[in-house]
Formats: sequence, structure tokens, C-alpha cells
Amino acid sequence: MLFFIDESWQSTKDQKYKVGVLGAISIHSQDFNEYSRQIYNFKINHLGSKAGNIEIKGRAIFKRYLFTLEQKGISSDQLNLARDIFKYIKTHGSNAFASVTFEKEEIALECANINQLERPFFFLRVVL
Repeated sequence: MLFFIDESWQSTKDQKYKVGVLGAISIHSQDFNEYSRQIYNFKINHLGSKAGNIEIKGRAIFKRYLFTLEQKGISSDQLNLARDIFKYIKTHGSNAFASVTFEKEEIALECANINQLERPFFFLRVVL
């Protein structure tokens, strides 16, 4: 089983708090190549041919204004990319999960030892 783990921080609308998210997707290791090809194709379809080799960044595809536009009935390629990826992993028996934390100040989420999951990932380990 492989786990793709990423973290992100954003401020709340009132700038009073930082919101941290640790997100992960689990896939069977034998499915890695198929997943890679399909996600590459999704990126090309939604973001154009130059996007195929660019890393997907949550801060780019989940921008606040994209959700505001969606509420007004205007869809975005970025959110549609995310929808297609989530649909794909669901139909292939994978799971996406996240842990959210609220802090007044941003805390470091990286591990001191990259070979050992530490405190930031504790809640992700509990779910598994």
C-alpha cells in the first residue's frame, strides 16, 4: 500500500487563525503506474498540455474564489480536475482522508526523521 501525503496551511477569512490540513490518498502499490497515467491525463484534459508534468498544488486548484464562482454557477477546470481525481480513486477502491488542525500560529509539519512518521501525521496513522 502506498500513501501520498501532503500538507497545506491557509488563514481563515478573518485572518485570525491558521488552518492546517494533512491530506493523504492510499493506493495499492501495483496500481501506481495506472494511477500516474490517469492523473497525468486528467491534468492534460483540464489544465492543458503544459500541465502534464506540473505538480498539482492544492493552493492552486482549491482557491477560495473558485468556490465562490461555483456558487454562482461558474465551474472551473481546477475544481473539475479535483472532482475527476476523487471520482477515479473512489472507483478504484482507494481512500482519501485528512486531518485538520487550527492554530493561531503556523507550526512545522515536517518530520525531523523522514523515515519515521511523527506527531504531525499521528492522526493519519490512527485512521489507518
